[in-house]
Amino acid sequence: GASSSQVAAVATLLEDDFIQVQCAAAECLGRLGKAAARHAAAACEVASWAIGNPLPAIRVSAALSLAKYSGDPSRAQFLEQACAAAAAELGSKDRILALGAAQAIGTP
Repeated sequence: GASSSQVAAVATLLEDDFIQVQCAAAECLGRLGKAAARHAAAACEVASWAIGNPLPAIRVSAALSLAKYSGDPSRAQFLEQACAAAAAELGSKDRILALGAAQAIGTP
């Protein structure tokens, strides 16, 4: 597993200037589970904000990030946001977007 210093380094990326980096950090923290639990609220906040981005790729990235927190009942609203945003991209002609959308919906 990741060390506490690695988790902390990833968490600092939640404040990066690029939204893509912020979403990647949020998704990574979600995959780290308990090791990164203290950063879950900040990660969900970033991804929840990003899900309203006008760029479909950012919305799918944010949905993937939020889906990583689906196992926590206190964050059920984030899973609903993730599924709604991802579902809107399932029919995209951009197959990479459709793939990401399907992955976000299918994330346990």
